[in-house]
Amino acid sequence: MSPHEPSLREHGFAILPPISTPPPPTHSQASAAMQQLLAAAPDTDVVMNSNDLAAIGSMFYRPENGLRAPEDVAITGFTGLAMTEALPRPLTIIYTRRHDTGRIAARRILKALSGPPVETVTDLGFDLIPGESS
Repeated sequence: MSPHEPSLREHGFAILPPISTPPPPTHSQASAAMQQLLAAAPDTDVVMNSNDLAAIGSMFYRPENGLRAPEDVAITGFTGLAMTEALPRPLTIIYTRRHDTGRIAARRILKALSGPPVETVTDLGFDLIPGESS
């Protein structure tokens, strides 16, 4: 269960099982996943993608099928790739500090290889970047 599910359920939102695609994500895979999701749950209000590439694929599915974001379905991404700024309608994203994540992970691997115990959890936080897709 994801950390936000209890709050969403508390406010009356239904949570559907995730639809997964083989990595790495492509626009066509994400568009096909969006089609699968909306076939199973046509009244879907929000699609939370696991990354920005999947969200872009979800955005490409919409116009081809008469859907408007955010009027018909809100779409969010997760990462904060610069390419989302080039979309016709900016994507709403959860921005993560992936460069810091990589830097900290590398330092911890090097430290672990030298023997002393290392921290196992670090909260780097995130930022909600509102766009026009939600």
